[in-house]
Amino acid sequence: YYNQQASFIARGAAEETYGYYSSTQMFGFAMGYPVVTGCHNTHRVAALKQVRGFPDHDADDLLITLLYRFHAWRGVYVPRVLARGLTPVDWSGYIRQQLRWARSVIDIKIRTYPKIAGKLPVKERLVSFVHGFYYLHGISAGIGLVIMAYMLVTGFTPRALNYLVLRDFFFLLATLLVCDFYRQRFYLEWRNEAGWHWRAGLLQLAKWPYFLVALCQVLLNRRLPYVVTRKVKGDRQSYVLLGPHLLVAALIATAWIVGIMSGINVHPILHVLVGTVLAGIFLLLATEHMNFPEPYDPSLRTSITARQLHVKNEGKQVSRLQNHPQAPAPHKTNYRDERIRAQRSGRQP
Repeated sequence: YYNQQASFIARGAAEETYGYYSSTQMFGFAMGYPVVTGCHNTHRVAALKQVRGFPDHDADDLLITLLYRFHAWRGVYVPRVLARGLTPVDWSGYIRQQLRWARSVIDIKIRTYPKIAGKLPVKERLVSFVHGFYYLHGISAGIGLVIMAYMLVTGFTPRALNYLVLRDFFFLLATLLVCDFYRQRFYLEWRNEAGWHWRAGLLQLAKWPYFLVALCQVLLNRRLPYVVTRKVKGDRQSYVLLGPHLLVAALIATAWIVGIMSGINVHPILHVLVGTVLAGIFLLLATEHMNFPEPYDPSLRTSITARQLHVKNEGKQVSRLQNHPQAPAPHKTNYRDERIRAQRSGRQP
């Protein structure tokens, strides 16, 4: 995105897409199911005519992907940055965008997917079924908080809540983080996109209540007008996080106080978890008072173009060095590039 350096929300929204627009889409292409993504795509006119153009739906990109596969058209995913867009820079724009995306994807999964899935190959049916489960994590978050409140009031502590399990859990998280760092070496622009994507995690904690709202809207069959993500700064500041997260904080704090006043013995780990949840909620609420910039700043586009040229020129210098007759052999070999060169020369990679 041009403006991903504008604010921590813009950066976090960009970080959320790094995995999807790289390894996830490449996996989808390998399975025969690359998803059409927003406006950055090219269509064969014959295929577009056969599916009668873009469907009238908020998630027209996902729906047209299903229609293409229904008519046996297959897409190709190109893992290169060919165009850059804009991402929301404040909570209002971001939450409204995520609410629209969640509502549209869930609507397709409930009302359209069952009619098309039977005509898809088995592996594509599986991939298309799993795609979009991310928007249901609001259910698990809500259930987890209700269970936490119940444990605080009753003092019930499952056997899994102990220090050994907590140690193993953190070890698992550290292992997954190291694996993700390794993946980033091959799929991301290392200098500008690699690292611990904590902003994306913060955004996921902020938006889960709105995923529940989106699910309820779909189940009630509420048809809402299409809302374009703002490209200019709003006239007034709206506090979209205040209502749902303040309600959650009140529920957890009330259960905590009731448990303490009742003399119930609560496990120390649960006290730490509750304190962490409340601290995170109030931290999110405090960020709503930040002064966020305009969504589009021409200087950000200039700076990212300069970085692209710098990386491109470095790549040309490395290429010249490797092609020089007296140049040393490179230390690392990209297997994908080696395989392509081998296929062109007619030998086995």
